[in-house]
Amino acid sequence: MQPICDNIKGYGDDNEKFMKAMVEWRVTYRPERLRLADFPQTARSGFIYFYGHDLHGHPILWLTVGKDTSPNDAVGKALKFNQLVYLQQSYLRKCPKNIYSCIWVVELKDSSLSLSFVKSMK
Repeated sequence: MQPICDNIKGYGDDNEKFMKAMVEWRVTYRPERLRLADFPQTARSGFIYFYGHDLHGHPILWLTVGKDTSPNDAVGKALKFNQLVYLQQSYLRKCPKNIYSCIWVVELKDSSLSLSFVKSMK
């Protein structure tokens, strides 16, 4: 938990609120229990994968929106979210000392995203 605390110092007065929300989410969601076998459909599509590390050791997760073949319903969205959480958690555990964040690259090639959707990705 200390690495996470060190990583959010820049949140100012919202540190405590952020930490409480994060702990509540982790207790409820239990991301450490996710396994690759939990979302075989999305894993096979190859729409998100580990791309290596940058020069500082941060893991790079590459998301190719055009390769996403999962249905855009509640079940498909849940599977994609689980895969994203799984990959981020698993690669952050393997990071070198003092690396607590990862880099996301979102490739929009062959996708049909609207500009309003891209603007909403914060």
